[in-house]
Amino acid sequence: DKQDNVRPFGEHFEHRPLTFVSTIGDWGWVWQILLKEQTSVGLVLPKKRLEQFKNQGSNMTERFESMIRQTPLTATLMEDAKLIPDSVKSIKDYAYKPTKLAVGNSLLIGDAAAFVDPINSAGIVMALYGGYLAAWSIKRALDKPQSTKNILEMFSHQLKLRLDLFRLIAYPGDLISPNLILEVRRILSQLEEREKSFAMTQITLTNRAKNLNELLDLPVSAYCEEVPLTRILPSSAA
Repeated sequence: DKQDNVRPFGEHFEHRPLTFVSTIGDWGWVWQILLKEQTSVGLVLPKKRLEQFKNQGSNMTERFESMIRQTPLTATLMEDAKLIPDSVKSIKDYAYKPTKLAVGNSLLIGDAAAFVDPINSAGIVMALYGGYLAAWSIKRALDKPQSTKNILEMFSHQLKLRLDLFRLIAYPGDLISPNLILEVRRILSQLEEREKSFAMTQITLTNRAKNLNELLDLPVSAYCEEVPLTRILPSSAA
C-alpha cells in the first residue's frame, strides 16, 4: 500500500486499490494511480463524447473534475482529494507507430516502437519481448553478418505482429468489423497457444472487445473471477 506495507493477496478487497481503472459508458475510461505524494488521474474519451465533455464546464479543469466526480467508484476514491492547480493537460490521439521497426543499425522497442493503449498494460510485456527479440537479432547478426538483412526483417515482422494484435484488441467493441476479425485471426494463427491465452486474458481483464472471444471462436478459459464492481472498494467505502 502507500505506506509500503505488503499485504496478503487474499486481503485485496479489504483495502483501497493503489491502481484503479474504470470504464465510462460505451468506451471511455478513467485511471487512478496512487503516487508517493500525489495521485495520477486521467480521462480518455472517444471523439463522439467530446461535445458532452465540453458541456461539463467553462474550461478544461472544470470539465475534467466534473467528469471524474460523475464516475462511479473513482469518485468515491477521490472524494477527499483536491485538484492541483494548472495540472490538467490534454492530448489528442495518443496512439502512434512508426513505419519501420529496424532502421540502419537501430532496432526500435518499447515506447520507441509504438504506443497502443495503456488500458491493457501490454506496454511492459511488449517492451520485454521487444528487448529479448532485439538481443537475439543482434547476436544472430553478429554471428552471421551475411544474414543481417533477413534477421532484421524477421525482427520487424515478429514485433509488428504483436503490436498489431494489441492495437486491434484495444478497439472499442462497436468498431470491430469483419475485416478486423479476419486480421486478428491471421495474427493469432501465427502465435503460440501461450501468447493467444495472454491476449485473451488482456481482453478479459480490461473489458475491451468483450465479444472478441466468441467472434474468434476460440476456447477461452475463465482467466479471472467475475467480480462485482462494488467489491473493488472496501465495504465501508463502497
